[in-house]
Amino acid sequence: MIVALALVLVGCAPEDTDPQECVHDPVLTYENFGEGFMTQYCVACHSSQLPDLVLRNDAPLGIDLDTYAMVLQWKERIKARSQYGIDAPMPPGGGPREAEFVVLQEWLACDAQDDWDQVYGGGAP
Repeated sequence: MIVALALVLVGCAPEDTDPQECVHDPVLTYENFGEGFMTQYCVACHSSQLPDLVLRNDAPLGIDLDTYAMVLQWKERIKARSQYGIDAPMPPGGGPREAEFVVLQEWLACDAQDDWDQVYGGGAP
């Protein structure tokens, strides 16, 4: 019975995620974590409402994180560039504490999944 349950859990987990990494209670979602994190630490520079590099503090145009769909589009880049204690440049000037980076990485691995059919209504952009 335990082996069957373990197989079911492993089968439901994202391919690149260890099920043991997804332990947050309540389960992290865009609504209860991601949106607030992005608003607090990312959207000041990565907003579709900012039309030029000066207002964006040189954040590249088109890398916007206003919505869940936009976050999903840039998920792998966010994961790579926002790790505490590693020479990752986001956000510049600091911001989140180590514990917040840990929760961000868990959310990106466990909830922010590339469900393009649901978010985009079809194949990957």
